[in-house]
Amino acid sequence: RARIFAPGGNQTLVVEKTANGWEDRDHGRVVAGIDIALWRLKELRVESEPVSRLSPPVEQRLVCELFAREEKPLAVFAFFVDNRLPPGQCWLKVGQEELFYPVGSQIIDDLLGHLPPRQPRPAAPSQGGEPVAGKP
Repeated sequence: RARIFAPGGNQTLVVEKTANGWEDRDHGRVVAGIDIALWRLKELRVESEPVSRLSPPVEQRLVCELFAREEKPLAVFAFFVDNRLPPGQCWLKVGQEELFYPVGSQIIDDLLGHLPPRQPRPAAPSQGGEPVAGKP
């Protein structure tokens, strides 16, 4: 199975490989194109030397976790956008490695295209609302 999410967009997709293809566990629908996106993940090429640290204004755009039968992911791929990179590139961090690799950014668009629409974030409790029972 795979879990793909956009940290800043409150969007998550969990898909599981079945006889019918990759199925969205939450909505019971087949999600076409996941195989191609995962193939592109496998085919990513490092564009230049990795770096050990990213400096602002870098934004984490997407995370893709791949699982077997266990609850712990086998592999985690985190993608970061940085306008200082050449057009068409992003940073990739693999698992717990402390290196960031410049790779093609098309994979971000491919995977983001499979995510459900953004969900509204839960509203923060209002200030000065109803008093709590037993409190003045």
